[in-house]
Amino acid sequence: MAKSIMQDKKECWLCRNANGSIELSPYGLEEHHCISGTANRKISEETGLKMWLCVYHHRLVHSCREAELIVKTSAQMKYEETHSREEFISKFGKSWL
Repeated sequence: MAKSIMQDKKECWLCRNANGSIELSPYGLEEHHCISGTANRKISEETGLKMWLCVYHHRLVHSCREAELIVKTSAQMKYEETHSREEFISKFGKSWL
């Protein structure tokens, strides 16, 4: 199980990005693999493209296309800080950027 490259602290990634520097709870969180799909979930795990989300945001990401795209594009941008876009596409089959 790889460590997340998306965040250092156990807190809701979307709450953090919406609320700045307030203290967030590390409890009641669920792990979310940023790039979905049977094969992509495993690759997300191996590459660390996963994040903690509160129950509300985890359900939102799975039901709202806009929220899902925020997570996927953010994950791709993070991956591309140390890898090329071609490597990302080779692993996940497409680009969201």
